[in-house]
Amino acid sequence: MTQPYDDYDQDDDDQNEPAPERNPLRAQLKRLEKEVKTLREQAETGVAATRALEFAKAGINLGDPKAGVFVRGYDGELTEDAIKAAGVDFGLVDAPTTQVADTSPERAASQRMDQAVAGTSASVGRDFDAEMNAASTPADVDRLAAERHQARGLPGPAVVQG
Repeated sequence: MTQPYDDYDQDDDDQNEPAPERNPLRAQLKRLEKEVKTLREQAETGVAATRALEFAKAGINLGDPKAGVFVRGYDGELTEDAIKAAGVDFGLVDAPTTQVADTSPERAASQRMDQAVAGTSASVGRDFDAEMNAASTPADVDRLAAERHQARGLPGPAVVQG
């Protein structure tokens, strides 16, 4: 016959000690499931951060409520150009202005003519006007004028040594 207090003593011991694992494989499976859940949450956070970064790179103001609707509803390609194109359609990004660079010989000649008329040259790196204003003698002014003409390839007075 079992005494009622014998059962009571065993229950007390069970409360103080952790329950022994009956199946170590099941315990390992639970740990792995928990780890997988954590890793999935981290991956989702990373994907959301990457997505937000791409929208920010495309010039979308993520603080704008209209942009929030756009970001949640956008299901296109996650590249800066694709997002910009869709943002232009949605009115969140200004349309890019396209300027075609004219590299024709006629354009280059026209630029050289404009520079010659303006009295500048791409090869001139000195500020002759400032140097002339700072010159202390008329000989320095004459020398600087001759150097300016020579640097610009214009006919002018010979360089005066001084």
